Amino acid sequence: MATPAEMFREIIVRDLTYCPDTGMLCWARTGKGRPNRKGYAGYLNPRTGYFNVHIGGKLRQAHVLIWLLVHGELPDKQIDHINGIRNDNRIVNLRLATPQQNAALKAALNGKSEEEYVNAILESGDDLIICDPFMGEAGSGAPL
Repeated sequence: MATPAEMFREIIVRDLTYCPDTGMLCWARTGKGRPNRKGYAGYLNPRTGYFNVHIGGKLRQAHVLIWLLVHGELPDKQIDHINGIRNDNRIVNLRLATPQQNAALKAALNGKSEEEYVNAILESGDDLIICDPFMGEAGSGAPL
């Protein structure tokens, strides 16, 4: 018998598709409970700046669902948006971070450009793999 986490993952995989180039989630199908539900899944919460999706009877942050779709499991840490833009859910812009790392990097971004922010991450000494959609993961030489 499947665990609740496994059943939730099955729902996400069945109902959502993800475009890594844009960072957007779309509904994979229509059906019971989703009449004529096509196109982008969820909405941008203007108060928080995050995309949210109603799925499996709950409201979820899109970047958590994306992590699940790409990596096959829910994260055990917080997910940090590398460039500080909360609605930029491209997988190359998401990384796992401890609460302390996340807070420190948010403080580093305060008033800085995206380039300055990424440099602050690199200078922090935290483990970080920067991905380039044209070059693949750093050091791998393989396209994503």
